Amino acid sequence: MRRGSTACTLVWATTTVVLGMVLACTAGSFWSVAAFAQGTLSGFTAVTASISNLDLSTLSFSDTMAVTYRVDSFSLSGRSVFSLTGFTSQDFRLTAPFGDYALQGGMSFSPTQTAPFTRANLVLSGAWEGVSFTVSALSANIGSAQTPAYDFGSTIRLSGTVMDCAYLSVILGIGATPFGRVQQGMSYEGMRISWGNLAFCGGTANLNFLFDQAGLDSETISWSVPIPYVHFSTFGLNIRLDGFNGPAGSWLDLLGFSASLRGKVGELSVSGSFSFESVQTFSRGVWSVSGPFFGGTLSSSTSIDETTLLSQAFTWSYRSDGFSVTASPTFEIASFDGTNLVFDIPSVRATIRWDLMCCDGIDVGDLTASVTVGRQSLEQVSVTYSYEF
Repeated sequence: MRRGSTACTLVWATTTVVLGMVLACTAGSFWSVAAFAQGTLSGFTAVTASISNLDLSTLSFSDTMAVTYRVDSFSLSGRSVFSLTGFTSQDFRLTAPFGDYALQGGMSFSPTQTAPFTRANLVLSGAWEGVSFTVSALSANIGSAQTPAYDFGSTIRLSGTVMDCAYLSVILGIGATPFGRVQQGMSYEGMRISWGNLAFCGGTANLNFLFDQAGLDSETISWSVPIPYVHFSTFGLNIRLDGFNGPAGSWLDLLGFSASLRGKVGELSVSGSFSFESVQTFSRGVWSVSGPFFGGTLSSSTSIDETTLLSQAFTWSYRSDGFSVTASPTFEIASFDGTNLVFDIPSVRATIRWDLMCCDGIDVGDLTASVTVGRQSLEQVSVTYSYEF
């Protein structure tokens, strides 16, 4: 492991050289200078100004600019963020396909921090004889901005269809978790095995096994099935098990399970998700309903636990050609005893978006205004102008 500015410089230089060589080799091998001249340049820029409580000392500005250069399937993109304090973050992305394979790279850093480099990756993907593979080389600061600590890792993924009836995916982590989080040292960090699209009892089942350095860590079983006679409705069940860590003599221990329901009842879209710590113990539930209201759509979301109402939210939205508006009151629940509900609405937030047109329908960008109104004053006002090119 390497620390400090020397490590930052080394990682920065190494990543830049690797990505530069990839870009140069790919360009020289597959496209001529004339081909690059025929490429396309696209992107967007967004400038935001915001102020709190109409206090000029809180006035802030930010600008985000993203640019992508593309030639056929090859692309090189960058994203920069600026604020009143200066240049705050920068991202680069590279995609270079060659035949049945593709090479992707990325790099992120924050120049305003003591340790500007945050993360880089280089990914090779392809397929051979029906088996898809992905090999990722990762580098990241696993410390903090004040005390950086850089390390490297890699993930290897193999996936494909088995016997034309199920999808199998295996991800191995070396120096990084199977989810791509870099750890200290280049050692085995775990593996994830997923079986998907398994036909079971009229529905589809998925199995996920997660291994760590000690062995099997947890399993997740999910199953979804269409509900008969109800239009566009599904029922889902997700079971979480703990492997090898249950009571004495137990191989698997139930961590909990959740059930979900989604569908349409007339013009209403209904969805619900309910979690249980055990068969007898309810943990938390969320119930959402949306439907047409005053020319727009009114959405409601209710969250509960085993004893009380946790939160309630309403959102009304309206969209037409070149214009949209969204209004959301803020609910604060004071008490709920199962019969009487005491709540407060301290503020309302409204967001309005316009598509700006001029000169016979030429698009000149979008303007978005967001206002949060409290009882006493305007709590927050922000205006964003964005333009795509």
